[in-house]
Amino acid sequence: MNTEKIVIGFLTLVVLGMSYVIFTGNQVVPSEIAGHAGIDYVGMVCPKVTRADGTVEELECKSNYLTYNGTNHTTSQLFSKPTAASATDIVDTLVLGNTTGNFEQPEHPGNITDCGLTQVKPLVWSSVAGQSGNVSNATTWTSTCTLVVNTTGLETNAGMYFAGNNFSSSVSLQPNDQLTVTWYVWVT
Repeated sequence: MNTEKIVIGFLTLVVLGMSYVIFTGNQVVPSEIAGHAGIDYVGMVCPKVTRADGTVEELECKSNYLTYNGTNHTTSQLFSKPTAASATDIVDTLVLGNTTGNFEQPEHPGNITDCGLTQVKPLVWSSVAGQSGNVSNATTWTSTCTLVVNTTGLETNAGMYFAGNNFSSSVSLQPNDQLTVTWYVWVT
């Protein structure tokens, strides 16, 4: 008798569980792909300062963050039917800033628009030889005044903040100092 109650209780739970999945439209994700996106974006930023006297200071290379807007933009470009305008909305602008940022921000923080450190547009990406889905860009600015730089960001040609990076430490530039920022991006 106890065995029958256990079997009936178990079957009731199975039927209720199946009904929930069927009637709510929830999908069961196989454990081997749960938590894995399948398409990965990895970005790395390597800043380097060349002082006016020729001294070179290389900052730590750090992973960048993909903003919420950048994630949505990528998904839209891959899986939606882009309009003529969005199909040409490519990542083609490199900016510098002086306020740290994060992936939730809709705009790159503290954009620098003077001192010879204005945005670079159009940005030219180079394929990494022998590597599918890998591109890089190295851009050098020469400072015309004294200022601090601590972030860089990528924007689309429509001005949407796509990805950013906070330097490992702030860079104080003097006139004629050069800042080179190299972005590496892998899509796998």
